[in-house]
Amino acid sequence: MPSPTTISCRRCGRRVTGEAPRCPECGADPRTGRSAYRGRDADKARVCQGVGPRLAAHAVDLALLLLSFIVVSYAVYLVMAGAGEFAVVGEEPTSLPFWLAFLTGSFLYFWLCEGLWGRTPGKRLFDLRVVRADGGPAGLRRALVRTALRPVDALPFAYLLGACAVWLTRRRQRLGDLVAGTVVVRPRMVPVDRLADPAARVVPWRAAGTALRRRGWARPRDVGAGGRPARHEDAGMGDPGRCRRLQHASRTRPRGARSRAPHPDAPLPLLAAALVVLVTLGTTYLVPDAGAAHGAARPTSAGAAPTPPPVWVATPARPARVWVGGDSLGGELVWGLRPLLDDAGVFETAGFYKESSGICRYDFFDWRKKMTAVTRTPKRHIVCIMLGSNDTQPVWTTAGWIPYGTAAWKTAYGRRVGKLMDLMLERGTRRVYWVGMPIMREKWRNPRMKAVNSIVRAQAGKRPGVRYINVWSLFADKKGRYVAKWRASDGVHFTRAGWQRLSARVYRSVARDWLPAPAASPP
Repeated sequence: MPSPTTISCRRCGRRVTGEAPRCPECGADPRTGRSAYRGRDADKARVCQGVGPRLAAHAVDLALLLLSFIVVSYAVYLVMAGAGEFAVVGEEPTSLPFWLAFLTGSFLYFWLCEGLWGRTPGKRLFDLRVVRADGGPAGLRRALVRTALRPVDALPFAYLLGACAVWLTRRRQRLGDLVAGTVVVRPRMVPVDRLADPAARVVPWRAAGTALRRRGWARPRDVGAGGRPARHEDAGMGDPGRCRRLQHASRTRPRGARSRAPHPDAPLPLLAAALVVLVTLGTTYLVPDAGAAHGAARPTSAGAAPTPPPVWVATPARPARVWVGGDSLGGELVWGLRPLLDDAGVFETAGFYKESSGICRYDFFDWRKKMTAVTRTPKRHIVCIMLGSNDTQPVWTTAGWIPYGTAAWKTAYGRRVGKLMDLMLERGTRRVYWVGMPIMREKWRNPRMKAVNSIVRAQAGKRPGVRYINVWSLFADKKGRYVAKWRASDGVHFTRAGWQRLSARVYRSVARDWLPAPAASPP
């Protein structure tokens, strides 16, 4: 079946079928350019649109972009997850490429849609179109300018600056439209006597003198708003001199007649609105908060670090109570560290460890309850803890499982570590010495142990009473490779020489804070 022939409407230039009785864009007979509303008191014209329709169209476009971004991102995530890119917590790929792709796609979406077709799907839904101020098509160059200035119009939020510009300008133009020389229009019925009135904000259907050169286009005489030749008074829309005379005539009405003079394009109100927006933005983001301005607590000096809880030099008359423990690696720390502390003569030590335990599985062993009991009576001034070797598994919560290797797992694990540190500090512990995980023989374990260490180190850095002890290099050679002579046959636990080496490192950190300088080294 042959496809129907198409012609270009002589009034607006839109391609329509040859049998169409009326152009869907301008409402004229596409073969003659005469208005289908001839003989009536109103005619269809392009009218500049304000904030409401444009905001609704932009919401539709934004919803389409977000939906496409979510679908594409999820597909990419499934591919990357299948390749093992998210297997190691703390070493997940950055999300920056996803957001750059979203911003680039959004820019191309608005630029190409408005430059090639004059409208995006959202504008098409609300029958809006971007055209030049003289009625011609916007084109790629002008669409590029208005799209590049879209972030400026969006300042400081929700397109407030662009909305102020639309309200203050005669043709309802945002800053991007003012620079690019474009307007956003929609076909509306306008009384014939107002077609030449600037207050009506009417834009010609096409630029004056534009040649119709595409296939099927004819070069008609200039057609006015009513579909008649351009000798009617609305032909002044294509003649600047005629348009100025009509504007002057529209302002010289009889006394008592309602004034329809447009709001002038005054630069001073626009600049004043922009200044108010910038001052508001600066007040919000640059001025210190009100609490600080009214005498709230401030640091005594710029950049001063929080002060950790005070300690004292431990003596037999005033000993420091120490608790040592953790998982199975923490148990080996107990075996090696307690003799060193007891030999110092100024520490009262206690220890506990639970094999196969960790922070992920409080359903197996709850370290929160254990540390609450440990720090209750008597209070422990020092806690040396080593946990994490079993924390390469999902986190169990009352709401269900949080899969290992996800961003939610990293957040939940960090929160649990931080709460455990806070629990010990809030119950009178002066120093918490958290020992990191050592290098393992199996290479697949090491990225996971590094991830655990990075989370613990980050949480310890937020709390001045917590010391993170890095022992990774203690059991590796100069090239960072695993050394077997201090490790058990499973490649995870220590030999006697290994846990003595570990304990000596932890003891030096404790002695540095609690013993005089001469006694800082273990016997």
